[in-house]
Amino acid sequence: MLTQLNIEKLRIINQAEITFQPGFNLIVGNNGAGKTSLLEAVYLLSRGRSFRHRESGPLIQENHDSFQLVSRFIHDNHQQHILGMFRSRSDLVVKFDGKPAVKRSEILSSFPVVLIGAEPQQLLVGGPEYRRNFIDNGMFHVEHNYLKVLQQYNRALEQRNASLKKGSSELAIWNKPLQEAAHKIDAWRANYSKKLVTLVQEYLDLWSLQLTIDIAYSRGWSRDKSFSQSLSDVITTDRKQKFTSVGIHRADLAIRSVRTKSGKRLSRGQLKMLAAAFHFSQTQISISSGASVPVLLFDDLPAELDEVNRSKLLDSINDLYPQSLLTVLSQKDIPLDGKLATVFHVEHGDFTLAE
Repeated sequence: MLTQLNIEKLRIINQAEITFQPGFNLIVGNNGAGKTSLLEAVYLLSRGRSFRHRESGPLIQENHDSFQLVSRFIHDNHQQHILGMFRSRSDLVVKFDGKPAVKRSEILSSFPVVLIGAEPQQLLVGGPEYRRNFIDNGMFHVEHNYLKVLQQYNRALEQRNASLKKGSSELAIWNKPLQEAAHKIDAWRANYSKKLVTLVQEYLDLWSLQLTIDIAYSRGWSRDKSFSQSLSDVITTDRKQKFTSVGIHRADLAIRSVRTKSGKRLSRGQLKMLAAAFHFSQTQISISSGASVPVLLFDDLPAELDEVNRSKLLDSINDLYPQSLLTVLSQKDIPLDGKLATVFHVEHGDFTLAE
């Protein structure tokens, strides 16, 4: 659980010291006031990167050379930790409990966050890379060796692609490590996807959304062939295109049909509810696997949702996440129905605790 956050020179936020509480933490303010930048600061500390873009330059406040973030949080073992980040245009320094250069995986395990951004529908309607990344992020907290094996696959893929670009005849050297890693990743992803889809449907039923979904895991090569045979079948194409065209890097959680039971296509609000169901389901799987309970970051929760669906989301958040940070334009847009909430107002990057 996040207890305190200090921000200096991050985008519009010149300096802020914010103390958070368990349960709902509402960040209320107009567009451009700094609400999303607060969520971005928490995400940066956990993931080491922004959810907006890769470059550090736009993160740093204008006319300054760097930004700094410091958070205090309590882990599952009830021990308090301090996590800090200093970022200039050329340097990055991260310290965890005063120790520099810790592994990012250690931070992710100790201080996990779940982000549902302002465009959560991209998970469903965007390219396959959105869903691959989503599964990979979830698998990190479920399978201890997942990241290691995925890195092995990516290294072998990079070497095989380099050989293809050179026109080398030594592709077989990289086929074996590629295949070994691919089979492990594929088995883990397939099992994970089954659990995920089951839980998603449970949320849709709980919320009485009257949706029908047809989602299938696609592993990145033919179901009717081994990976070895698939690599052999596309060798001519791969040599011509100079990259590997089959493998787990082409996998997808293919959403073949999502409609209301009346047959109509989903609205953006319905897609948002479905995307939230995916995130909540992923959190359930992580927690059941022994991972730390994450902090939920939800940007502009009320947008495109009626009051009934807002209430349904808030009930599920209250049941699943001990702490959440929700940005809203107006507190009136959040039907708390007696639930306790800590409210912060933000204007031009300045945060004040509401009475």
